[in-house]
Amino acid sequence: MEVDPYGFCHDLDRQVVKVLDKKGLEAFVGQIRAKFESAPSLDEQRYPGYTRRRWGGALKTLLAGQGDVEAYKAFCEQTEFAAKDCLAIADIYQSRRRPEEALAWVERGLAIARSGNQRSSEDHELHAMERALLAKIGRPEDALQSAWSEFEAHPSTFTYKELMRYVPVNEKKTWHQKAMEASEKGDLTSQIELWLKKKEMDRLVSRLRRATAKELEALGHSTTGPLAGKLKRDHPDVSARLYSAQCMRVINAGKSKYYDAALDNIERARKCYAKAGLNDDWRAVVADVRQRHFRKKGFMAGFEEIVTGAPRNVEPPFLERAKARWLKK
Repeated sequence: MEVDPYGFCHDLDRQVVKVLDKKGLEAFVGQIRAKFESAPSLDEQRYPGYTRRRWGGALKTLLAGQGDVEAYKAFCEQTEFAAKDCLAIADIYQSRRRPEEALAWVERGLAIARSGNQRSSEDHELHAMERALLAKIGRPEDALQSAWSEFEAHPSTFTYKELMRYVPVNEKKTWHQKAMEASEKGDLTSQIELWLKKKEMDRLVSRLRRATAKELEALGHSTTGPLAGKLKRDHPDVSARLYSAQCMRVINAGKSKYYDAALDNIERARKCYAKAGLNDDWRAVVADVRQRHFRKKGFMAGFEEIVTGAPRNVEPPFLERAKARWLKK
């Protein structure tokens, strides 16, 4: 594990728990504990204390795999308790069907997590376990309130699914409407994903019409492309802005490698503007591009062809060019 240039021992501590018998695991734990105790507190390396943290983390993984909760707690008292340690201890208690003790450790982990400045991956797991435990010990209202608080703070498809897990069956419709109203305060990317999944198209279209050009340009192409295609039949005005935003994101960044894709998008935008009868909006886009990007010759030549309606001179794909050369031979 110490000399492993090819990474064969990566995550070995997690894997050995699954394959070693009780005696083998105890022997392995002893070896790792010895490595931890012999590691210097401050390494003479770039990262002080790295070796000690590494062996300490491996030892915790093994103790959790053994289900030795007392040894795990004793080791954490020797070093420190982190949120992920509380999660591991709670998981052990939960597996032993001791939900009250598991909940106490979850709450301790959440308190540690709140004392830090940044959210960690354990936050979500701790909250999810807290809700499951609350429901199990007969406190479903508290579990629902926890899920609602998380959804309000971060509305998304994931937090919506978690919320609905704790909503009573006969209240699903009411809570759905409440969640959709609360999601209006979320970020645009999460709103698009959630509203598409829940078929809230009127809400989605209304939000996109209010969005600024900067907001639309900040969306990833994997979001805007499919969305523009989905909306172009019934809402061409929205699709026009989305296609235009995809183009502007490329040329604003000067990514000449993607100019062909940008031209494809601006051509689609032109057609959608025409379909929606928004000729003035299209002329405004043209004027803006000409004013800000006239020096980008690699883009402007194709752009002007689109504006005038002239057929674009698109180079055939490599395979077609190769076939043409073969026929000549």
